[in-house]
Amino acid sequence: MFTVALIGGIIGIKSVSGGHHTSGAETKIVQKTTIQETTTAVQHETKAPVETKKKVDLIFPEKYKNVSAIKIEKKKVKSEDDSDEMVEIYEKDDEKSKVVGIGVDGSYVKILKKGKKFYQIKSKKITGYVKKENVVTGKNAKEVLIEAKDVIVKVKAKKTELRSEDNKKSKVLSNLQEKAEYPITDISKDKKWIKVEKTSTMSGWVKTKDVTVKIHKEYLYTPGRI
Repeated sequence: MFTVALIGGIIGIKSVSGGHHTSGAETKIVQKTTIQETTTAVQHETKAPVETKKKVDLIFPEKYKNVSAIKIEKKKVKSEDDSDEMVEIYEKDDEKSKVVGIGVDGSYVKILKKGKKFYQIKSKKITGYVKKENVVTGKNAKEVLIEAKDVIVKVKAKKTELRSEDNKKSKVLSNLQEKAEYPITDISKDKKWIKVEKTSTMSGWVKTKDVTVKIHKEYLYTPGRI
């Protein structure tokens, strides 16, 4: 049989026979703990895990997470016919194939297939191929859309102030009407403020929580329409 002894917080087990120690009896250390430490350990095991808060994009709704758009590299010298502000969409992944569509900076597209040189895209009723360097996604697409003034805000608060700077101590330029829509021109680093263009001569900052952000989708054009 075995006897258990608690010595200085150390539990020892001794092998005994008929009340006398056997010749090969050894004390084996099986655990170094105290009752208090054991209780604390159990409490830690049963404590609910701390949930990590999911990072939420305060500007763009979740449905715009994987947005894609046409991007046209700006040239230092513009052509006379504005051809450098457009990109051609081909019927096949070949520049010699038929042109089925025309894209401008910020044209809203969906990527169907990615190739080494061309992406197959769809924009409303037009499906075709475009050079991969002319398509951007995610954050880069949003930046292009903002630059093209295709990202707008819809005022949801009844009393929304347009301020001169991205802080509540700055000058109030105007009051914005509920449900009115304005294009975004900039976003503060902390994403708590959005700069909008109210008129061609007035721009200012509004609180992000006072507006809803959405994308005005400008699709590809058919050849001859632009």
